[in-house]
Amino acid sequence: MCDVLQVTRSGFYAWKKRPASEREARRDALASEIRSIHSEQYLDVYGSPRMHQELLKRGFEVCENTVAAVMKQEGIRASTEKKFRLTTTDSNHSQPVAENIMDRDFTAEKPGEKLVSDLTYIATDEGFLFLVCVIDVFTRRVVGWSMSHEMTTSVFLSALLMAVRKFDPLTCLQSLKKELVYQTRYATREEARQSIFQWIEVFYNRVRLHSTLGYMSPEQFEQQG
Repeated sequence: MCDVLQVTRSGFYAWKKRPASEREARRDALASEIRSIHSEQYLDVYGSPRMHQELLKRGFEVCENTVAAVMKQEGIRASTEKKFRLTTTDSNHSQPVAENIMDRDFTAEKPGEKLVSDLTYIATDEGFLFLVCVIDVFTRRVVGWSMSHEMTTSVFLSALLMAVRKFDPLTCLQSLKKELVYQTRYATREEARQSIFQWIEVFYNRVRLHSTLGYMSPEQFEQQG
């Protein structure tokens, strides 16, 4: 190798013994912190934008492009692969349809001004578990949720009643499926219930960084205002 590269053996061994440069040390420290964050519960779903914001919160002064480059070099990527899809909406019916008063305007000026909800399913070895979430558009906080092994009116009403009782009021369910459900196989519905409760109440509302909230969690956003 020394002959091919036209370097002396003494020069090669001197290079091997040379301590890492300050730049290399910073890069290694950054890679180590990224691997550590990626290994934390739920945070393996972070791509470079959220990883960058998480690093800033932890005191690392670094640009997003550098984070993206290091993640690529280290083979670290967001684990949000989608496995399959089930249709839960049937528009071919004769039932009355409510007026679309929101008209996809997902902005609000205060908590409780607008609430949105959606239903999704979680596959388990026992069968499907259906989940309904109600979200405050202003804070992006999950203010009501309910789960059932059947897709009935009661599961929607339970979620709505939880939100109404809090009086402090589509994104959550899209995130939940990519970041949790598609990465997990549940043996029972109860196992899925416990996992989803943990994700919503512990991670999504209190920890997960939301780009629409300036990369704060719903809880942080509420506290600052």
